[in-house]
Amino acid sequence: RRACEGRHLTACSNVGVMLSQGRGAASDPATAAKYFYVACKAGDGVGCMNLGVAFRDGQGVPRDVGKSAALLAHACKLGNRRACGQ
Repeated sequence: RRACEGRHLTACSNVGVMLSQGRGAASDPATAAKYFYVACKAGDGVGCMNLGVAFRDGQGVPRDVGKSAALLAHACKLGNRRACGQ
């Protein structure tokens, strides 16, 4: 978490994944989504993809297919190929 606070974007995405999956801490999808948001806002394609998936599935955020599609498209534009076409 300290690395994320130090603006290491990959760390923000990694903390979000750990929280969403309950690895190393109790599962907390809402906090995971906040970490994905921080990473995405700063231009991290993985963070945007993970936030898009969270909105698609309603994991920690209200289900919103429109936001999901926009975030996944943005992640694709940032170079995250896994987000392309989702």
